[in-house]
Amino acid sequence: MSTEKKIYAFISSGLFPSSFGEIFPETINDNIIYEDECFTFDFKENSPQNLSSDPYGFGIIKTLLGMHNSYGGCIIFGVNKNREIVGLVDDINIESINNFIRSVCTSELTIKSKTYFYKEKK
Repeated sequence: MSTEKKIYAFISSGLFPSSFGEIFPETINDNIIYEDECFTFDFKENSPQNLSSDPYGFGIIKTLLGMHNSYGGCIIFGVNKNREIVGLVDDINIESINNFIRSVCTSELTIKSKTYFYKEKK
């Protein structure tokens, strides 16, 4: 099953995968994900620090709203542009993201999150 189809299945079920490897079982090798981003999943190296004034943070909000307006999707933080799993230094403040989205969006939308560890990287 393709990664896109797996993500659709997780979105439809409302459940998170039990492990990071469950999303990319055949495409991770030596801390690199050998799969390109697509419209259902996106890689980001860092967690957003400021959602309204920082272009990086606002770009994440735009990506989340775009996913919401299509079939859904997920952003996988801690993966750089070379698709290397680098982990996160700072936790993602999901409540801050949800509050910001509620302040700019009229439709009901709640972002969910789950932390995975891959070879001791968060």
